[in-house]
Amino acid sequence: MIGFLVRFSFRVTACSVLLGSALATVSAPAARAQDNQLSISWEVRNRFRLFREERDFRLHVESGLGRSVLASEQALELQSDGRGWARNMVNRLCIDLQGRVSEPCSRDNVKESYLTPIDHPIVVRLTGPVPVGATCAWSFDDGDGPQSSTFDCAEPVNLRVRYGRTTVATVDVASGSDANQRVTTPIAVRDLLIAGLGDSIASGEGNPDRPIALSDEGFCFRSYLGGAQYYRPSRAGYKGGRACEAPDTLTNWQRQSALWLNSACHRSLYSYQTRTALALAVQYPHIAVTYLPLACTGATIADGLLGSQQARECLPTKTANTCSGTVNGQIAELRTALAAAKRRQPDRALDLLLLSIGANDIYFSGLVANVIVDTPTERTLFSQGGSMASVDDARSALARDLPADFAKLRDALKPLVGGDLSGALRDAGQATGGNAVAAGRQGELAIEELAQLLGWLTFVIPSALLLIAALPRRIRKVRQINVAAQVLRADSEEARRLLAMRAAFALPFGTLLSYTRDPFGDLQAGNYDALLRAVYEDCGLRAPTGKPMAGAGFEPA
Repeated sequence: MIGFLVRFSFRVTACSVLLGSALATVSAPAARAQDNQLSISWEVRNRFRLFREERDFRLHVESGLGRSVLASEQALELQSDGRGWARNMVNRLCIDLQGRVSEPCSRDNVKESYLTPIDHPIVVRLTGPVPVGATCAWSFDDGDGPQSSTFDCAEPVNLRVRYGRTTVATVDVASGSDANQRVTTPIAVRDLLIAGLGDSIASGEGNPDRPIALSDEGFCFRSYLGGAQYYRPSRAGYKGGRACEAPDTLTNWQRQSALWLNSACHRSLYSYQTRTALALAVQYPHIAVTYLPLACTGATIADGLLGSQQARECLPTKTANTCSGTVNGQIAELRTALAAAKRRQPDRALDLLLLSIGANDIYFSGLVANVIVDTPTERTLFSQGGSMASVDDARSALARDLPADFAKLRDALKPLVGGDLSGALRDAGQATGGNAVAAGRQGELAIEELAQLLGWLTFVIPSALLLIAALPRRIRKVRQINVAAQVLRADSEEARRLLAMRAAFALPFGTLLSYTRDPFGDLQAGNYDALLRAVYEDCGLRAPTGKPMAGAGFEPA
């Protein structure tokens, strides 16, 4: 539904234009050197600026080599044993779990302004037929005088370049009796400011950064219609009372909730908006991406974008739940952030806006409830509480309210994104109304049949409860066996690289230091032996000595 409502006009007319203009200056190909000529290559380090630590960004760069986004996610899934790459990364961001931007943000031990960076870290290399043992005299000039240094030409050069200025990089290459060669290139970083707005489709609902962990002990809850007590699996770490009458049940239960980038909005690093911004940073080495996620599950145009909305849940802590129960309107939050940025950098502007909105405006969840809920008493309660809607209700909202709401949204966005938005969103509600209503009517019966089928399947729950006691131990053993099997099959360079990535990004850094002084340098240079030794011993295998490590010949440690 939302794809029709928004992509039809706004995403096509606004996002595409903004994205094209934002990348036009950074994707134009530079003059390519001939194969027999030296050249200077450079890239921005840790260029997805939401990440505090470069290792988190390098994880995505390494997993994305030669892969699609889907294939990259699948590789990361294998590396994390299905637990997800965001489970720890969510605590290492420049935006905290309450949605507040860290100003300044300490990124790789350097304090930076998140919204208005004044410089960016880059790495520069001499590429091409570099003579063995050659010496490079580097010079970097941004207009305030050159900075010079001399290194072996095989060594990369790390420095920070000022944002908004072009830095001219020059290198004089000296190699024995050969004549010196000079190579020059301009360096200019483009920092893209990207914001994400919308509802649950945009926020990443249903895909938390760290999911709930279940335990094998039952937990009591009552049906709100009365009757017998029911039991379900408990959450790992829950220490409260388990009887239905336990007074501390709800508070303690909520403390073991899933972890989100933002709990109040069920905002996740796995959302399509975050993955879009991250993919831009991975793909384009000469840009940096400053990303501001604001989407909130349950949002409508009136309540969520233009005005405040109810929080989905509060951020669980050891003492209490910390939230006011409401979330500020996304447009107001974006306006405040842009105003703060412009006070420090008057020319700072929004480069790209990602938006998905409209499904909740035509009662999406109410339509789903209308299909799934069939008990007469429950249907009455849902209807009286406003939690159920019909196709006619949705069609009426689509024709009566949505066009005017989109017009208000267009007027609110125009001063933030600039340009001519006179036609954006104008017909978003009407243009797809017939298709949407027809799809709703045709899909209602299909979903109802699916719901009935799911009802027949519920008999598996009692059997599943019997298995829960044995599953955790079995899962831990199977994971260890799977890792060991992967090690034993590591007979190709690609398998060795994946195992080395697993060690570098999954094992504690203190553990890695007992094998190598520079884990990430070894990974980038292709020196995998020390990292492989670490992962071998982690899964209970003894690595052979005196030869390159392969998959055969390992013994239990």
